[in-house]
Amino acid sequence: MSLARATARFTTDSKAQSNPKNSDLAAPNGPKDEVVQAGSLRFTIVTNSPYATSISVGSEIGADHQLVRLPENLNPTETAQRTQQLITSGDYAAIIVDTFPRGLAGELAGILPNLNCIKILIHRDLNPIYASKYDLHKFVRHYDRLIAPGEQGCLSTLEHVITTSPWFNRDPQELLSPHEAKQRLSIKSPDKPVIAIMGCGRKEEREQMRAFANRMAMVLRNRAEVIFISTNERASLYNSAQRNQAAKVVSLWPFFQAIRGVDLIVGGGGYNTVNEARAAGIEYVGIPWERLYDRQRTRLRASELALNLEEAKNLLMLKVESLKTGSANTPQFKNGVHQMLAELCQLLTDDS
Repeated sequence: MSLARATARFTTDSKAQSNPKNSDLAAPNGPKDEVVQAGSLRFTIVTNSPYATSISVGSEIGADHQLVRLPENLNPTETAQRTQQLITSGDYAAIIVDTFPRGLAGELAGILPNLNCIKILIHRDLNPIYASKYDLHKFVRHYDRLIAPGEQGCLSTLEHVITTSPWFNRDPQELLSPHEAKQRLSIKSPDKPVIAIMGCGRKEEREQMRAFANRMAMVLRNRAEVIFISTNERASLYNSAQRNQAAKVVSLWPFFQAIRGVDLIVGGGGYNTVNEARAAGIEYVGIPWERLYDRQRTRLRASELALNLEEAKNLLMLKVESLKTGSANTPQFKNGVHQMLAELCQLLTDDS
């Protein structure tokens, strides 16, 4: 699960590279019949995600892997320069780029064609206008493989694209049972439906969702338990005002591990939360937040879509009428991370 926990939860600002070729990643003597094993892979993750400080790196990616956090206060030029330096200074066997073929700030456009390693693009849905502006159909020929993690993008018709199942940071057997999950979430009323309001995204979006959680906790106080989910780092922003809040703040990451403790989730239209809810069979209400490149509205189904908080309230109230408390059936979903890992190992084996 190292690749899952190292890459799946990071935002589209991240790049993941496998460790240098002179490590045990490559076959010892380089013969074609030597198979690269998943356990020999070593990853360096480069990200400027503000959420990267909210997880326990050691327990999530393991001591054999490295996380490089770029300072949030760097401007685009500085971020690009730092990323270029990190990539060109290492002798990597592979580079895995998440979402943006040219890099988020265009930092890969000049160096990617000359990198002597396996190059993989994680191809998520992108705005076709962006793809056309930078002629991405031509540029992605520099990649050995495009891997679509459970959703189709504007480049998905190219012949070197492979589609996997959605990616998750936990496999089905790693999810807590409904009883264990409710304990982890400190649920007071195990017989009431539990509604989780997700505190993710930008600061103003988190504040809106926190206020929405308090509002819904008051409206549903006799019918359901409403909790506001925050990452460990962000929860400290709300604890001082906890006594004035109707909705309890739960500091937790990854939420997916405890997802079976809730019966309905209200969140945005981002990749992780939407796919996690569907995989676990949890009712979902999604508000598509405005993003420059990520088209969240296209990810949400009609039965999940709420264009604003008022629509979210109405849809939530409609769904809560038929909610049943946590199913005892263990979710059965395929984690595309394992498919991705197998593809990476095959490419490295063929290249060794």
